[in-house]
Amino acid sequence: MVSHGCVNMATGAASSFRNLLFGDDQLCYKARTMMPCKPRGDNAPRTKETELRAGALKLPSVLMQGITHIAPAVGIVLTIQLITSLAGVTTPLAYAIAFGIVLTLGVALTQLAKHLASAGGYYTYVSRTVHPKAGFLTAWLYFLYDPTSAAINLAFMGFFFEGTMKAEFGVTFPWWGFFLLGTALITVLVYFGIEISARTMVLLGVAEIAIVLALAFTGLRHPGKGGINFSSYNPARAPSVNGLYLGVIFSIFAFTGFESVAPLAEESESPRRNLPRGIIGSLLLMGAFYLFCSWALLIGWGTSNLDSFIKSAENPTFRLGKNLWGSGWILLFIAVINSILAVSIASTNAATRVFFAMVRSGSLPRGLAKVHPRYKTPANAIWFQTFLTL
Repeated sequence: MVSHGCVNMATGAASSFRNLLFGDDQLCYKARTMMPCKPRGDNAPRTKETELRAGALKLPSVLMQGITHIAPAVGIVLTIQLITSLAGVTTPLAYAIAFGIVLTLGVALTQLAKHLASAGGYYTYVSRTVHPKAGFLTAWLYFLYDPTSAAINLAFMGFFFEGTMKAEFGVTFPWWGFFLLGTALITVLVYFGIEISARTMVLLGVAEIAIVLALAFTGLRHPGKGGINFSSYNPARAPSVNGLYLGVIFSIFAFTGFESVAPLAEESESPRRNLPRGIIGSLLLMGAFYLFCSWALLIGWGTSNLDSFIKSAENPTFRLGKNLWGSGWILLFIAVINSILAVSIASTNAATRVFFAMVRSGSLPRGLAKVHPRYKTPANAIWFQTFLTL
């Protein structure tokens, strides 16, 4: 009798623990593995009419979701002056240390993405591994990140476009006009199918990376004062320990965005295989990109003349582009605009999928879970995100 009761108690405890850990809407526990099972989390069963388009994204699209959310052109062109003011000639070393730190986070995320593949991303991970209430809090804190990212990025793009056009060409174009155009473009791209927005991100991402790499290689061909050297990777050349430390801190921010791969789980082909590849792949590629480009651009300017780089009233990357390319520097301006558009698309894709997952668990109104019957996108969640952006 006692033995039978103990068995029942143990079975009940194990069942409760599994429900707490894995939740009840996406995954179940089978023979020591986490395998997909029929959803049970809400009263309305999920059908083809209420699901996103499974398998729509192949590895290159998943990879580019992470890369464009990192925004490589912005990460170099608009931040290298700040990091150099802190870390000096060892700016590439600061990027390298930051890369190592972020890579450890990426490895941990790959395990969560592999075993808990869901559009909820961190919302799902925290709910399943900590507690549903902690997941709920995480979801609302998430509103300060991707859901506001598009608005912040597009507003910045408007100001950046207006200021540059006025300073360089004497043309005045109101920032809010560019903001509205950008918002409309992103809404259209995201609404009419994940494949369209993914292809756009691939094109934009490849373009911005190619432009910045071209300037970096040009800088190596025409080095400034100091010539080609590797002092950038010698910690003894750092202006101070504190300077290098702060350079690392700000370099970490240049890598944020790789985690946006996770919410595309339900639309990815072989998500348990491709999501980890997309997360680690985007970090490896961006780590190599930052290390090489930051080093090559400082070489192009002149490592013995970095005071002028730090104190330049004009963006030093633009200045270097003018020195090396003449009027071709405009490509760098295009790369930055391109990068901001791409990160806005990526953040909108991620945010709307998290909204979609939050509805299924009852954290948001059910109407936001409506999926377009033809395009298989979370239509109402996209309109809600557009409202937040405006």
